[in-house]
Amino acid sequence: MTLTTIRNLFRFHLFSLSADNLTRIKLLIIFVWSPIRQKLGIFPDTQFKLSFQKFGTQFVLTVRDNIDTVAIEDIFINETYKVSLNQNNPVILDLGSHIGTSVIYFKLLYPKSKIFCFEPNPDNYLILKRNIASFDGVKAYNFALSDVNQTNKLYISDGSMSSSLFQRYPKQMSIDVQCRSLDSIVKELGIRKIDLVKFDIEGEEYKVFRSFKNKHGTDYLIGEVHPDLMKASLRRFLSLFPGYKQKIVPLNGVRSLVRLTC
Repeated sequence: MTLTTIRNLFRFHLFSLSADNLTRIKLLIIFVWSPIRQKLGIFPDTQFKLSFQKFGTQFVLTVRDNIDTVAIEDIFINETYKVSLNQNNPVILDLGSHIGTSVIYFKLLYPKSKIFCFEPNPDNYLILKRNIASFDGVKAYNFALSDVNQTNKLYISDGSMSSSLFQRYPKQMSIDVQCRSLDSIVKELGIRKIDLVKFDIEGEEYKVFRSFKNKHGTDYLIGEVHPDLMKASLRRFLSLFPGYKQKIVPLNGVRSLVRLTC
């Protein structure tokens, strides 16, 4: 048994989120099986349906591996994106939605919300669509956020959570994806007021918000800032939001979770 597998077996808090014993059994299988599967490179398309409960509501998530369960832990156990908004029916933009954990968290927290979510990785997008299918008021789009509307290369990471428009290493696999600016999205969707923007877009955040003209039509922003990828400092990124109250939570390395309130 590998050290990774042993560590996974101690993630008991995910069992407390589980809605039934079958989900707990499936989690055990994922914790043990995923490291073996990845090492051997076999059965890459394995998927598991898991039932969870949060805020008194039961929901189902399709996951593939330990990386997906880490996202569940981060969102639903650690509540990284917990926010207190002024509206009980907010408009939320979720930039970089992965498999939809943050989208579902916001929908459970604000059942009357209207959520627009964006995920460029086609494999993640298929799981995202499946996971949000039972929720009303949620729309998903399969493109990346940037400062212009054009086709660009999305570099696929070994992990499903870290695909980026920035190349991390030589010969990294890439695919062509459609990029859209935030202003063009807001205009096309007819959004006048944004209550929350959540972002985890792997280094593209500086370009996206530097070009975003409607920042002051947004009450709250929360997301991960990657100075190592965006080639700009955290201070430079924060300078894009004059007048916003800022709360910074350091993460691994030079990265930070940023909360901005107008």
